[in-house]
Amino acid sequence: MQSSPLVSIITPFFNNQTTIIETIISVKSQSYNNIEHIIIDDGSSTPIFEVKTIKNYLSDIITIQQKNMGVAAARNNAVQQAKGDILVFLDADDLIDTLYVEKVVSAFLQYNNASMVACYVQEIGRSQKKIKIKKFNLEEFYFHNTLFPSIMAVKKDLFDQVGGYNTSLKVCEDWDLYLKIAKINPNVFIIPEYLFYYRKHKNLSSLTDLMSKDKHIVHQAYYQLYREHYNFYDEVLVSPLNVAYLKLKTDKRVKKVFKIIKILLAFILLCAVLNLKISYIDTFGLIVNISGIFLILILFFLMSHAEKKLKKFNFDKIPQIHTTKE
Repeated sequence: MQSSPLVSIITPFFNNQTTIIETIISVKSQSYNNIEHIIIDDGSSTPIFEVKTIKNYLSDIITIQQKNMGVAAARNNAVQQAKGDILVFLDADDLIDTLYVEKVVSAFLQYNNASMVACYVQEIGRSQKKIKIKKFNLEEFYFHNTLFPSIMAVKKDLFDQVGGYNTSLKVCEDWDLYLKIAKINPNVFIIPEYLFYYRKHKNLSSLTDLMSKDKHIVHQAYYQLYREHYNFYDEVLVSPLNVAYLKLKTDKRVKKVFKIIKILLAFILLCAVLNLKISYIDTFGLIVNISGIFLILILFFLMSHAEKKLKKFNFDKIPQIHTTKE
């Protein structure tokens, strides 16, 4: 990669007249100069270059018009016109910090084995939540999209190699793309700074809102993802039971329970050490009684939670793994 690689920023547009100008300004304000901004109009009711309030901002921007095909197809078609070594996917209602592209390029140059680069996320609009992206773990990533949607900068050669976005997915197409790239190169670098601004709309129209309302579409996407990537799971899984176990293992609620266990056990031990004006015999009995009751409750919770997870998981639809020894 060159010392100042060209960065292609891809922005799908579909009737986003109220927010696209802010997005364009955030790109034009970048401290890094070697950028091409491609806006692809995915069949808006009024083409972007005909919207009077936007026309003046389109200088130096590559605009593409297509019939409505969906965001995944729009991104793929825009990438075909892109000339950059690095791809950034920026939706028409989101923003990037002035230093975003500069930091992304610096990360790729410093960690040249990285396949993707992400950063922390600041929500804007109705929410001001800050989201830290934790260190990438491939095993956990199989079951939870631990990378925030559309914040990933990707090497173009890897994007082309995996065939881009899956246009048959209505949601989770970003997760599918990241999985395909991670299979080839799982090295993901996280910039520990809030450089990406994700808009949460007041009318609950952001992607995460729509996914939370329409669980059926999400479950369909999950099932399709598991089927398409199942041949790769056999490197870490050997049976459908392990699939359910690992999904339970990576569940955030289960992790919280074990944190509570650690805190309570630490408190009980502290009571034992300090004695807290209780005799040693009484303290030991207290530890045994509280620990026994608490462990029974925890086991009951874990069994109930595991049962719910297993009921949701349809083992009949999972293709069986056939391994051969040479």
